[in-house]
Amino acid sequence: MDNTSAATAWNLLVRRDDLSTAELEDAPVPQVHNGEALLRVDRVGLTANNVTYAALGDSFRYWEFFPSPRAGWGIVPLWGFADVVASRVDGIETGSRYYGYFPSASHLLVRPDRVDARGFREASGWRPLLWCSRSRCGRARAGARGALLLVPAAP
Repeated sequence: MDNTSAATAWNLLVRRDDLSTAELEDAPVPQVHNGEALLRVDRVGLTANNVTYAALGDSFRYWEFFPSPRAGWGIVPLWGFADVVASRVDGIETGSRYYGYFPSASHLLVRPDRVDARGFREASGWRPLLWCSRSRCGRARAGARGALLLVPAAP
C-alpha cells in the first residue's frame, strides 16, 4: 500500500566544515521497491547529543548513517518516531509507527531485515557496517507521540 501523497521531501543539510551553516533542501520522495519501506519522520529529540554527532561526524562515522546528496554537507542523525507511509515488506504495515535513529529529513527509505513484532533491523547495503544499535527500529504503539512506548517482547 502507498501513502506518499507529498510531491516533495526535504533534508536538513549542515556544512561539515562549518556546523553553524545549514540549509533546508527539497528532494523527491523516494520510490518504494520490493523489500523496501518508506518512513515519514514525525517527531525527534534534539539534544546536545546531536551536536556531538555533528562535531564528531567524521571520526566516529556519524555522517555515514545518512549520506548527504551534496559533497561537504551532512545530515545529522536524530532519535525519534517515524510512520510507515509505504511498504513492500511483509510484516511492515503502512501506518505503523517506529522509534529509531533517523535523519534530519522528512523521509527515510529503509530495507527492513529481521522483521518481527518488536521492529526490524535496517539492512541497506552500507548501514550494517555501522553500529548495530543504531540500525534497529523498534515498533512503537499506535499514537506514541513523545514518550518512548515500545511494543513489549513476546514471552
